Amino acid sequence: MIGIVGLGRIGLILASAFLNKNFRVVGYDIDPERILENIYSGSVELHPEEIVREIIISSYNKKRFSIRSIDEISSEASDIYNIIVPVNWVGDKPDFESLKRASEAVGDVLSRGDLVIVESSVPPGTTRGLVAKILEKRSGLVAGRDFGLAYSPERVSIGRGFYDLTRNYPKIIAGIDNYSLEIVSLIYSEISEKGVLRASSLEVAEFEKLAEGIYRDVNIALANSLAEIARRIGLDFWEIRELANSQPYSHIHTPGVGVGGVCLPYYPKFLLWYLSSVGEGKCWCGELIALAREINTDQPRRVVDLVLEGSKIIGIEDLYRSKVCVLGLSYRGDIPDTRESPTYHISRELVSRGFSEIVIHDPFVARDDFLEKIGVSLTSDLRECLSNSKIIISATDHGVYKDLSTNHIKHLSGEKKILIIDGRNIIKYSSESDDSRKCLYGGIGKKWMWC
Repeated sequence: MIGIVGLGRIGLILASAFLNKNFRVVGYDIDPERILENIYSGSVELHPEEIVREIIISSYNKKRFSIRSIDEISSEASDIYNIIVPVNWVGDKPDFESLKRASEAVGDVLSRGDLVIVESSVPPGTTRGLVAKILEKRSGLVAGRDFGLAYSPERVSIGRGFYDLTRNYPKIIAGIDNYSLEIVSLIYSEISEKGVLRASSLEVAEFEKLAEGIYRDVNIALANSLAEIARRIGLDFWEIRELANSQPYSHIHTPGVGVGGVCLPYYPKFLLWYLSSVGEGKCWCGELIALAREINTDQPRRVVDLVLEGSKIIGIEDLYRSKVCVLGLSYRGDIPDTRESPTYHISRELVSRGFSEIVIHDPFVARDDFLEKIGVSLTSDLRECLSNSKIIISATDHGVYKDLSTNHIKHLSGEKKILIIDGRNIIKYSSESDDSRKCLYGGIGKKWMWC
């Protein structure tokens, strides 16, 4: 029996992958009632991916999948425990509280011969230095002698996570000893069509996961830097990028309004924190990673700088009373996930600079506590957002925006002066002028153009 400790989005993907291969699974969570309510109602809120929802609901109804509170972990119910709980960044260090609690709960029921697999993204040394010690202390057993311990980083993106896990990528695995490595290899080979890749140590596998995200974060920062240079000298970066990437050794990433989610913004911090914790915090080797994180963190502020620059060019009067429509709250297109979304930072920056009427449109998000707190409206009606808006900012690449053109926006806005900031290269530009309206189009990596 597989026990999944943590039934968030990734935990449910993992559970569905095992259930799809006819494993029996029991899931443990701090809020099992929420998950059960969504199962009973067949709610889309259960999970963004339809295949995950279908497998979870069907398996639960067939009694192949059960859900319990994390306080109800039982040695009779599971002999393999997969811990996949969030490790966030709070203040100036990682927050291990959820991982500690999950490890303590498992340690209290751990038996000889059991296997514990950690999938949470963590700084190197966490599985051996934190999880193993908690498990050993609570159980009185020894990792690698009495029970198995492994690490296998999750490598999925919400929206396509089930297929990332089962078809798209090999599963990376590591064990505290050869026995643990062999068992975890057998388990994951059952659900991963691409098989497994064995890391030489727990720490290598932990570092590898962070390296994947840091690679992307640094390259996005490079793309943002190149995009700004191109914009400042009057060139279209998107054309430059397309031409450059025709060369097989060039893989320039997509620039944008910032980097969201709880992966890319956290992984550089995890690694730099660990580097500092082992007394190597002043190494030159962390400078590029830290600078890239700073560049990407600052992108939302630069978007608002573009608003002020463009408004001055077009001559928008009563700027701070002008309605602003921001397209997209989710941090990535076509998913209902707003965690660390750049749109939050854009909204907060607009509010801090005195803008009084800000409306955000998102077809996937019904309400948001943070936006309500700072006085920003949220709507699922695109016309409502665009109507009477003098300033429009594209922040998320939702598919619903791909049919938007500058002409369409002008028509829906109805204002005489309209500024369009295209932060995701998603709005179709037209140079068609309209004598009754003045329209200026620009954005990340884009020179100012009249529309």
